[in-house]
Amino acid sequence: MSRSRLFLIGALVFGWFLLMRAPAATLYAWFAPKSTPVQLYGLEGSLAQGHAAAVALNGKPLLQDLGWRFRPWWLPLLRAAFQLEGGGASLKFSGLLSLTPTGIGLRHVSLDGGIKAILGAAGYGFAPVDGAARLDLSSAELRKGFPVAAEGSAELRGLAWTLLKDPLPLGSYRIAVHTEQDAITARIDPESGPLLVEGQARLQSDHGYDYDLRLKARDATDTALQNLLHALGQPDPQGQYHLRGKGKLAGQP
Repeated sequence: MSRSRLFLIGALVFGWFLLMRAPAATLYAWFAPKSTPVQLYGLEGSLAQGHAAAVALNGKPLLQDLGWRFRPWWLPLLRAAFQLEGGGASLKFSGLLSLTPTGIGLRHVSLDGGIKAILGAAGYGFAPVDGAARLDLSSAELRKGFPVAAEGSAELRGLAWTLLKDPLPLGSYRIAVHTEQDAITARIDPESGPLLVEGQARLQSDHGYDYDLRLKARDATDTALQNLLHALGQPDPQGQYHLRGKGKLAGQP
């Protein structure tokens, strides 16, 4: 092997060593896109291993104490991959994040926490519901910070309506998440509780969404739940209330 080739290899190895040891806060200040919906605060450590004191989504707190470890074996696939794990008292997250020239990939994602914390981070803190949620995704893809593909499942546990003096129990539900025809489709099925909810919602790659849900009380004598359902209109002959809608997410083109 020629001296010039040995010198080049040595320079590349040395440059790689410096990059992995570079302070994470400095790299973030230099290279983080200004338009990204995700912001990191309190960075410590290096690119190879470190943590952020807090992560925000669109300026709203999402996670606390998020740690990462660089996974170099993804580099032959042209992906810079990091194993992530973090969370606070109300929300926990883990997964493998990979950066590619076309966007962001996620693998083996687990998100577990309170529904209010999740909705609040997404910008819907006013939603009058409470309970617990768990999301398990085998894979997901984001382009320009927007989800365009996902495969996995979710659970909503102990869902309750909170606008009444005493929270009104609704039930627990399982959601199957798939990508179909350029849209992320979530199909919901009831597991237990006084309110039956089934149907689907879709998030399209053009930032549009639509949903078609059917709701029905298990017990026709449940007055509080029936009064809540009456606000949706008239039921069909099977006693089901239909909830339909479509539009585009706020702030999206």
